Amino acid sequence: MLINLLLTSVLFLFNITLRSVLAVPTSQVYELNPPVTDRVFFFIEYYDVDLKQYTTTEIDIELYGTLAPKTVANFVALSKGVRALMPNEKDEAKAFEVGYKNTVFHRIIKDFVIQGGNVLPHIGPFSIYGMKFDDETFHLKHDRPGRLAMANSGPNTNAGQFYFAMKPLPDLDGKHVVFGQVTRGLDILLDKVQFLETENVDEMELKKVKIVNCKVDSLKIENKDFMQNKYMERVQKFRDGKDIKGNSVHFDPYNEGSLRSYNDLHTEKIIKANNNHHNGLSVSGTGNSNIGNIFSKLLGISILVSLGYYLYSKKNNKVVSLRHD
Repeated sequence: MLINLLLTSVLFLFNITLRSVLAVPTSQVYELNPPVTDRVFFFIEYYDVDLKQYTTTEIDIELYGTLAPKTVANFVALSKGVRALMPNEKDEAKAFEVGYKNTVFHRIIKDFVIQGGNVLPHIGPFSIYGMKFDDETFHLKHDRPGRLAMANSGPNTNAGQFYFAMKPLPDLDGKHVVFGQVTRGLDILLDKVQFLETENVDEMELKKVKIVNCKVDSLKIENKDFMQNKYMERVQKFRDGKDIKGNSVHFDPYNEGSLRSYNDLHTEKIIKANNNHHNGLSVSGTGNSNIGNIFSKLLGISILVSLGYYLYSKKNNKVVSLRHD
């Protein structure tokens, strides 16, 4: 029995380690993100197929309001929740709250997108500007996992629906407005949520992934115009192939520690910020700790195997009685 338990434990740890080795990409170099004006925190509930139960996790998102102010304002408002009236209704007593809270991610496609934001599923599109509003900018690209962009039904048809990209999606560039980036919880989206595909499933299955709460932190940023202009200069240098190292950011969606680095575009200093709901303007990470984590797991397996072998050898020299209770 001991050897069976040992083998089960070893296989379990080996499976985790193998997934880490195969699934976790190394840190890659990307162009800088714009100045962050707002941060939104989604608390999502999803069905964990490994644990066979519902669990809740936090998804942190940074928004780029200097680049797409109208789009960000709409997303922030719906994250907070707004009061709305039905068409042709003038009685404010009949107003009801509309927002992302308690909505589901109704479209999940592996290696593509996780889409949500259908705040009025039985009525129609909704935004704080009306049924739709225009595309604001296509400056940001779908160049990395975790990009936040607006879903639409064609040019200039943005409303409330949005999606998280699960990988670089260049085919969507120039068609959908990218205005944010997931900075925490992206590993859960990549490893867990994107595999809960909702195509051709019933309504109960759609509830596997739900936004149960939202919080918003709007940052007070001075010299927004200066920061935006500085950002545009540095990004253009990156896109022109000039000083890539000085105008880029390292990002690994699986490896965000408790401390994060970001480039302060105003002071040109590298600042360390605690990973809480009020600090940290853009993500920077390294890929080295992935290797450390993998070796730690392999070391744990080796220790477990050695200990199990030692215990099994001692037990193997003893007579174990069998009895009926």
